[in-house]
Amino acid sequence: MKKDIFSESKKLYRLAKIIRNNFESWNYEEIFMPFMEEYTNSFRGGLKYTDSNNFFLIKPDATSQIISRIKKADEYRCFYFNEYFPIQGECSLQFGAEFIGKNPLQQKLEILSVVFTILKSVGIEDFYIDIGSLENLNGILKEVPEFKTKILKALEKRNFSIVEDMNIDKEIKKRLWEIFSFRGKKSGIKQLDQIVEKLPEENIFIDTGTIRYLEYYEDIVFEIYSPLTGKPLGGGGDYKVGGMTGFGFFMDLKDLSKICDICVQEFRELVTGDIKETYERSRELTMNGKKVEVVL
Repeated sequence: MKKDIFSESKKLYRLAKIIRNNFESWNYEEIFMPFMEEYTNSFRGGLKYTDSNNFFLIKPDATSQIISRIKKADEYRCFYFNEYFPIQGECSLQFGAEFIGKNPLQQKLEILSVVFTILKSVGIEDFYIDIGSLENLNGILKEVPEFKTKILKALEKRNFSIVEDMNIDKEIKKRLWEIFSFRGKKSGIKQLDQIVEKLPEENIFIDTGTIRYLEYYEDIVFEIYSPLTGKPLGGGGDYKVGGMTGFGFFMDLKDLSKICDICVQEFRELVTGDIKETYERSRELTMNGKKVEVVL
C-alpha cells in the first residue's frame, strides 16, 4: 500500500516552513544545488549514472557541492533543503546550513545555536548535542594504523570490548578508554572546552567518543540526539576551504517529522461570493501581502 503522500507532505511543509523561518532569522540565505554533478572525487555520496561517455552523480552530499563552488575569500551563510543519495541506502530528504569565513569559533557557536533554536522551535525539548574532536583520536590512530577501521567501528557501536580484544599496547587501550568514556562539560581539550564554556545550555556536552569521519571534516564534530528516536537526528563538523574555515550541519527532515507534532495556525482572510469578484479580490489581497482562503 502506497504512503499517503499528501498528508506526509503537509507535515513536512509545515515543519520546513518553521525551519526556514529560523534560518532567515539568523541571516542565512537558501541555496539551491544542482540535481546532477559531473563525477569528481570532490563530491561525497550520490547515485552514480553514466550516459556511456561521461560519469555523473545524482543528488550528492550538499556540503561537498557547496565547498566545490567557493571561489573567493568571503563570508558565506547559506542553508539548503536537498534530497541526498548516500553511497548505499535510500534517498533521504535533508536540510542543513554552512557558515564559511575566517572566524572558526564564531562559526561553531553560531551553527550550534542555530541547531538549538530549530529544535526548540519545532517543539523538541528532549534533545542533546554531543561535541567531539577528531584530532584527539587521530593522534592515537596514527600509532596503530592497522587497527584504525576496527577502532572506529568500536566507537561507532560504543563497544569497548572490541578494543580490549585487540593486540595493542595497554597504554593505548587506556587512552582509547578515556576517549570512549568521557562525557561532560570540561575535557581539557581547549577547543571543546571553549565552545561549551560559551554555550552553557544544559543540552550541550563534550563527548570525546563522538566521531563523524567524513572526507572533509578537520577536527571538531558533533551529533544531535534525542531519546525520542533510536538514531542520531543529524550532525556536522568543521572543514577548510579556499584558505578559510567552515562549519555546518545537516538533519533528516523526515526523521525529525516523526518525533515532533507541528500545528501551524495562521490567519487567512476568507474570500467568497461571485467567482469573478472573488478572484479579483483575492489577487488584490495577496498582492498586498495578505493570505487568503477562497471558498465558492
